[in-house]
Amino acid sequence: MGKTDKEFAKGFDKSLKTIGVNLKRLRKMEGLEIAAVAKAVRIKVEVLTAIEAGTHEMRISQLERLCAYYQVTPADLFKRSGA
Repeated sequence: MGKTDKEFAKGFDKSLKTIGVNLKRLRKMEGLEIAAVAKAVRIKVEVLTAIEAGTHEMRISQLERLCAYYQVTPADLFKRSGA
């Protein structure tokens, strides 16, 4: 049986949060300011802030640029800490 729209939305929101937490963790580990990363990947600071907060549905192109910048795969960003 398939998921309901509500269940799908909840899972999607959880994934956005996980990606955001991982991106922020990577940035902090590198000792980088959000403005520097935003400039390097051509994303507005406000948008990158929302992505890191897990409140912005990013485009695939944004995901690709962030992955290339941090040298990780999209799958890496979906991993929950401790997993």
